[in-house]
Amino acid sequence: MIRRMAAWIARNHWRFSPMNFYEKLEGRRFDSRHGVDTQNDVNLSDLHIDSPSKLRGHRYHATPPLSFRRVLKKLRVNFAD
Repeated sequence: MIRRMAAWIARNHWRFSPMNFYEKLEGRRFDSRHGVDTQNDVNLSDLHIDSPSKLRGHRYHATPPLSFRRVLKKLRVNFAD
């Protein structure tokens, strides 16, 4: 039992990190502000995708807004151009 619990903690410790909680809060704020839902995964069977590639997919999972902003900032792109 202790080994199983330790293995679960090792696999899931990130879920309880302050950064994960902050990212979820930011995601909810983003969704509320823009009237969208980026917090839930969507099975591809629930989406209308007219492509044979759909058979190789699994689900749609949005990138958290905070992570996306960090990636854009590191790109150092002048978006006005």
